[in-house]
Amino acid sequence: MIKLCFILVFIVFAFSYGKPLPGKAHRPLKPSASRAPGIKSNVDALKFLSKFGYNECGGSGSVQSKDTGPLCQSSFQTMLEHFQTVFHLPVTGKLDDKTLNLMNKPRCSLGDYPMGYSAFRPWPNTTLKWKLNNQIPTFGREKTRIHLQEAFDDWARYAPLKFREAVGDEQAEFSISFNEGNHDDGFPFDGAGGTLAHAFFPKDGKVHFDSAEEWTDKYDGFGYNFRLVASHEIGHALGLAHSYDQTALM
Repeated sequence: MIKLCFILVFIVFAFSYGKPLPGKAHRPLKPSASRAPGIKSNVDALKFLSKFGYNECGGSGSVQSKDTGPLCQSSFQTMLEHFQTVFHLPVTGKLDDKTLNLMNKPRCSLGDYPMGYSAFRPWPNTTLKWKLNNQIPTFGREKTRIHLQEAFDDWARYAPLKFREAVGDEQAEFSISFNEGNHDDGFPFDGAGGTLAHAFFPKDGKVHFDSAEEWTDKYDGFGYNFRLVASHEIGHALGLAHSYDQTALM
């Protein structure tokens, strides 16, 4: 099983279930200069924590329950301590340097709760098809297709699944595209840095990458390795949520 976590730019994600990707797939990457707005204040941090699922009273990334009604109150300190606990930071309840540094790392657009669990039913088929709808100039279409198939194959090594590219007019379970800004799915991209990509749980199948990012197929310490990010997002499309384990892919 492959693990998964926070899409940090040292790009060690976690897709909650076990075996790490082989070889260079976990090699750290240095961040590019980010043009996305940074987290600087308590107000910024509160918006971040609510967006990514730490507000039990129903922030955009939170799961609603019978206890999250109008009388629910979740303090900023409680949310901050939860975030620090999840990512093994000193639990200060304050917006300290280590916490700010982590919040400002580029990451996946999806929330962190519920973490470590499969959130939706799995795909009913064991052979799944994908289709690339557009491309990024950095690679060209052919190289992008190669890296996508490699990312799917990363999962096929550890799960009883097969993946192939859809041919012609075949219907595909996974629809893959590069987008920018607000692209009408509720998860707008924010330019270079910030959020890098997102995918939707089964049986939606959409996988979106921010076209403003500096995507690369190299492990030279610059840009964001496309195959690594694709492997993370495919995990979401297969039904996996983020993991607590910072050494894993999800």
